[in-house]
Amino acid sequence: MRRTDYLSTLIIMVFRYICAIILLLFAGCGARNTGRVFSDGNVALGYRHTGNERPASVYLSGSFNDWLISDPRFKCEWDPAEEKYSIAFRLVPGRYEYRFVVDGRWVHDPDARESAPDPLGGRLGVFYVTQPNPQ
Repeated sequence: MRRTDYLSTLIIMVFRYICAIILLLFAGCGARNTGRVFSDGNVALGYRHTGNERPASVYLSGSFNDWLISDPRFKCEWDPAEEKYSIAFRLVPGRYEYRFVVDGRWVHDPDARESAPDPLGGRLGVFYVTQPNPQ
């Protein structure tokens, strides 16, 4: 093998090695199972509006209610003390995806710790409900 062939092969190998390290480092950025975890079945979520006017209605919609956009069971209530819309409900253990529906528009939860791609565009928030811890 000629010296130039050896150097070319060595450079290509080093380049591939560096690319592999970079990919491994960035693979952790899309970590799974990093969403909120509710261990007792009681789920509590909130939506803080960033605009000037407070929305007239905020609903929670997701895999737990077949993505209904105005399900009265999942209407968020305004909490003046916290200055946000809040909702609390119970679910069986599982992984759930969700979005807020603010005045009829789909809105991603900016406080979601984990998200998943929405097949219709944008991102879905993710949370988990686990079995209650035995006492």
